[in-house]
Amino acid sequence: MGRNYRLNNEVHDILLQYPWPGNVRELRNVVEFAVNMCEDDLITDRHLPKCLANKEVIEKKIDEPLDKIMRGAECKAIIIMLEHNGSSLDTKRVVAKKLGISLASLYK
Repeated sequence: MGRNYRLNNEVHDILLQYPWPGNVRELRNVVEFAVNMCEDDLITDRHLPKCLANKEVIEKKIDEPLDKIMRGAECKAIIIMLEHNGSSLDTKRVVAKKLGISLASLYK
């Protein structure tokens, strides 16, 4: 984004404690989401997706099978990207490319 951003202590702790079932792709999407929601250079918990800002939800997900967690994380990443970028065919192609998936996988 061409700017430097800082995390407050609460966000730092949330990011460290989250199990990251979607691995680097999920982390990248969360950071991109937070940066887009941030008005200045300090990312706070209000800039994070709701699923991350709520610790109870995070703890609940730890007991789910990994494939279910991954499907949920992928779905949330796609929804976040579509909400941010729009849902026209052209933006869906852009979203699919950013997420490293095919357009068919995005629809699926």
